[in-house]
Amino acid sequence: MKPLSLSQNFRNSLFIRTFFIFIIFCLALLFSFFYPAKDLFESILFSAIFFVLFPFLCMRLILHEKFSDFGFKAHISFQDILFFTLLFFFSFFFLFLFSRITHTENLISLPEYTRDSFWLFFLHFFLFIGSFTFFYEFLFRGFLQIGLSRYFHFWSIPIQLSFFFFFLFATETLQWETLPLIISSIGSSILIYRTHSLLFAFLFSWLFAILTSIVFVFL
Repeated sequence: MKPLSLSQNFRNSLFIRTFFIFIIFCLALLFSFFYPAKDLFESILFSAIFFVLFPFLCMRLILHEKFSDFGFKAHISFQDILFFTLLFFFSFFFLFLFSRITHTENLISLPEYTRDSFWLFFLHFFLFIGSFTFFYEFLFRGFLQIGLSRYFHFWSIPIQLSFFFFFLFATETLQWETLPLIISSIGSSILIYRTHSLLFAFLFSWLFAILTSIVFVFL
């Protein structure tokens, strides 16, 4: 039998592939800290490069992974939809109950310009919130968690969340105002582990942000 080449050994080693995914993830985070954005446009551009494009190119050119291996799957079952719905409303109910008990519902706010016009509100959630939700879901839930789940299985959830919360802390966004983001990140982590669907994880966090803003800010 012909011995495997170094590249074949690399591709067939689950531990090495998992370790390399972790290294790519760490590099993406480091690059994002080294190149701080000056405005919203640069923030979206740099995040797209470091959180999506960089790991995506490494995934395709180095690891030779398929899109479906990191959550880009088309098949969605009825059980996945049911699980999504139950988890979504359970997460929202938990946030609502927790905010009422701790009297933190008033800390959840939106920029003033979103209250003056429906179209500004729509653009804010479609362009700003939608973009960063996808960036976070792709890098943390899609790339890191799914990549680690092959080796660490269920433990990929707390490992990924630890890095995500550290990222929020390092960027000074781990605070009461981002409580919906924290809860939705836990929900989307559980969801993507169950369904392996990046689309479901993105929709979960994005719709959760929209619903909590409408309920806590406008109602």
